[in-house]
Amino acid sequence: MREFMSLRLYSLTFVTALALTLSGCGGGGDSGGAGSAKQTGTSGNPQPKSENPKPTPDNQLPQVSIGEVAEQLEQNAFSLTANASDDGEIASYAWSHNSSLQLSEADINTASPTYIIPDIKQDVTITFTVTVTDDKGATNSTSKEVLVKRKVHSVTLNGLVTDEPIANANVTISTGSVEARVTASGEGRYTATLIVDESEANNPVHILATGVGAQQSVEFVSVLNSVAILTEQAGEDGILDKEENFAVNITNVTTAEYALMTRTGAPLTTDAELDQALLNVDADEKITLASLIKIVVDNDGYALPEGVNSTLDLVADEQTALVFEDEVNASDPNLIENTKKDIKEDADLIDDSVTLLNGDFILQAVKHYDARPYHISLNGSGLGSVSAINTVEIEGWAQENSTVSITLKEPLHISLKENHSDRSVFISSLELTILAENDVFRTVDVQEQGWTTTTENPATLVEYSRAFTSNLLSKSKTAQPSAEELVGVWYMDITDADGTTEKDPHSILSLKQMARSSHWTTRMLTKRLVGDWTATRW
Repeated sequence: MREFMSLRLYSLTFVTALALTLSGCGGGGDSGGAGSAKQTGTSGNPQPKSENPKPTPDNQLPQVSIGEVAEQLEQNAFSLTANASDDGEIASYAWSHNSSLQLSEADINTASPTYIIPDIKQDVTITFTVTVTDDKGATNSTSKEVLVKRKVHSVTLNGLVTDEPIANANVTISTGSVEARVTASGEGRYTATLIVDESEANNPVHILATGVGAQQSVEFVSVLNSVAILTEQAGEDGILDKEENFAVNITNVTTAEYALMTRTGAPLTTDAELDQALLNVDADEKITLASLIKIVVDNDGYALPEGVNSTLDLVADEQTALVFEDEVNASDPNLIENTKKDIKEDADLIDDSVTLLNGDFILQAVKHYDARPYHISLNGSGLGSVSAINTVEIEGWAQENSTVSITLKEPLHISLKENHSDRSVFISSLELTILAENDVFRTVDVQEQGWTTTTENPATLVEYSRAFTSNLLSKSKTAQPSAEELVGVWYMDITDADGTTEKDPHSILSLKQMARSSHWTTRMLTKRLVGDWTATRW
């Protein structure tokens, strides 16, 4: 019995020793336990530590927040600020965002990164996230939403659809891809707000008004400058009315102007193209076309010609307008002139707010490109000069409301295309009544007084008076070529100012700028003249 017990004790001792030996060698088992962190891999090397070990009682998570951020604008730089604290030290910052946009970013591994949002077509909310890591590897993250708004221009138009008021007209205001639709009141008044992305802020604004019911053939158009310019004109309240831009009124006059601008097919997609198109508008022809429209709209005895569907169609085609004008004159020779007078006296059709006329101008009808121009210079002291065939000084000029009266020191010799080529015409005074203004020219009624003489009886003076409507163009709106653009060969079409001699043959003018000089060296080549000369730039 004792031998058996000794044997059992020996066996237990052996099993225990064997178990301890296997435990010390690892045994290739997967069992966990308190000692599992010390396990080695199959190669016998220790396992690497985790890159982001969990916090322990000895190392707490860092605390982090993002400072408040106001809404931002596209294409403007802005910064975010992370406020982080830790029981040790903050070792690193890492910023990210959830936007698919290509953001410009800087310092994204610091507490205060900077971002720039690219051009966007719609407002967008972007979530920014910062992750901070402390010196013992513990991490924490937080996020903040930022509203980014696109840059826009906004303007409200207050205007009138009128010839006589066009009741309940449908009004469409468009620029670029933006369009606003409203219905005018029974008195023809409308209000519409345009909100335009910055990328389209330089497109002109087109307004189309169409009549309803008995006035369904009415189609009026007005073209205004770009929204960028209109917002400046509107001022702080953002509301644009006729005192700030008369073209908010959509009328027979603005429709006639639009027809003349677009007859050549020229585009009106920029302010520069709009200004260029306005140079093709003859002031007198504009008022005539506006009268034709008014006659159709206001007189029951006149209707649109067969095949013409709207008032715009009536004046958009030159031949159609001329045929209808002849029909009206045949029926009532005074109607068009009387209608012109009515238009000029209507404050809703013609702008009666006029700025001071001061500067250098060209008075000339656009429709007849070879019409004799007057060059008028008016200075702030009430003096200046006027040039036609000759140049004379102004004895004095004054402006009262829309009328400018000019008195000349000596007779101004003017040229008229009359049947009597032997007649000379001189004027001693000139009166300009401003009917309308746009960014390029003023529509003016001109009254000139003077006398005529003939070659047969030069001492006999016959009283002369003439009234007409013309364009008054600021010289600042004429071509302003640079020195580089002037260099080259030019072809000149020259006619003597007095109209008594035959037209000169075409001249070839070669311009070459002299080094460090305000003059030009030129060579003028014709069949009759070859020579070198200089011309001062002016």
